[in-house]
Amino acid sequence: MPTPRFRVALIMALAVALSLACNAFAPGSGSPPPAPATIGPTIPAASTQPVVTPHGPAPSPTSPPARSATTESTAPGATPAVPPLDQGDVLPRLAAGQPLTLTVIDMLTLSEGWAIGSAPGDPNDHVLRTTDGGLTWRDVSPPEPVAATASSRAAVGEFRDGLTGWVTYFARDVSTEAAALVWRTSDGGATWLPGRPLDMSDMEFFATSDLYFASATNGWLMAHVGAGMNHDYVVVFASADGGQTWTRVVDPFEVAEDVLQQSCLKTGLVFLNTTTGWATGDCQGVAPGLFFQRSHDGGRTWRQQDLPAPAQQLDAFERQDGGCGTYNLVAFPPSEVLVAVTCIRYAETLQVRHFLYASADGGATWTSSPLPARDYAWLDRMTGWAIDPADPNNPDALRRLYQTTDGGQTWPEINTMAWSAQLDFVDPANGWALARAGEETALVQSANGGASWALLEPESGP
Repeated sequence: MPTPRFRVALIMALAVALSLACNAFAPGSGSPPPAPATIGPTIPAASTQPVVTPHGPAPSPTSPPARSATTESTAPGATPAVPPLDQGDVLPRLAAGQPLTLTVIDMLTLSEGWAIGSAPGDPNDHVLRTTDGGLTWRDVSPPEPVAATASSRAAVGEFRDGLTGWVTYFARDVSTEAAALVWRTSDGGATWLPGRPLDMSDMEFFATSDLYFASATNGWLMAHVGAGMNHDYVVVFASADGGQTWTRVVDPFEVAEDVLQQSCLKTGLVFLNTTTGWATGDCQGVAPGLFFQRSHDGGRTWRQQDLPAPAQQLDAFERQDGGCGTYNLVAFPPSEVLVAVTCIRYAETLQVRHFLYASADGGATWTSSPLPARDYAWLDRMTGWAIDPADPNNPDALRRLYQTTDGGQTWPEINTMAWSAQLDFVDPANGWALARAGEETALVQSANGGASWALLEPESGP
């Protein structure tokens, strides 16, 4: 089941970095759960992928991160020799009975699923597994190297089924001092194998936002490595052997017509198959048009993917008083793709409109329809949910939850709540949400398609 990857805080932090040309950001570990009185059966869902801290000098407004003299001889895309990793201390497992704050959840069945989260007083992310519907979670984290004097570790994961998954960590202060590894498991987290350390040479900072596998062997990782005036410098690594080895296929130092555009905020990376994928982004109104880049060769070369203007706003991509961005692309192999387009107009009051773009032929042609909210979750190509984000001008405003059963043509409202969340459904009735109200988070569950929600209090298990 395709599951959206929620990186909202990292994306917003990078947006600030681009506008200020001076900061870089990385996800954090979340907040204590709200009290049951705060998160009740009438709260909406929001996506949370936490926190950010500035690190290091900012790149210049027009230049990528400085290339060091020690790596000038390394050809673009090549994997340099890496000394053996000295693991030292590794991430300790959580003791049973601790309350948990989850930041990512991926349920597979009514009882079984994966999550990333942390316990009180522990600054590091942990990889978690449940077999009782989310009440208790066993820590199955890989033996990620940690040091007492180093920054805490944030995790990004990709889980194909109950046995197979990949996880990578990076320093929460987005430094490049620690080696970046991609861990893989084929036994539900009982054992993990590390891939070859990623080539992190010449990077100002390092913050992974996307880890995606289109098959058991072909995967991609995107990390943000520099920021300048309306520039979000990224590297993309690709693996064709299940995550054992990784090659840079996008490098901010490359200058050519067919490389991934380094200007504008990058909001996601998804591949439909082993060759065809898209990078989504938002130029923050600096230039008209859309950032929507497509690759046909596994990420090595990229071209702009043009979308038709929405019928409801024919000048949306051409206006000078706003801008549009692409978000939350979801792929349904072998040929169907969905992507959200958000357009902002700076008038007396900020005007925001969302559109759902769909392709049934692998991205050759696209149709659009109105979308009530940009944050959504899909069970299949026809069934999905969307939820209002928090209103920065009115944090106490209720959020609306919508559901579609016709592929996004209509979105009836099914609930109003006091929170936003990451949504995750395993069938039309049963789903979970990582709910956020202000700085508090909680895990809630629905058995009637989102019409009502019950609070869960997850804890670590043996």
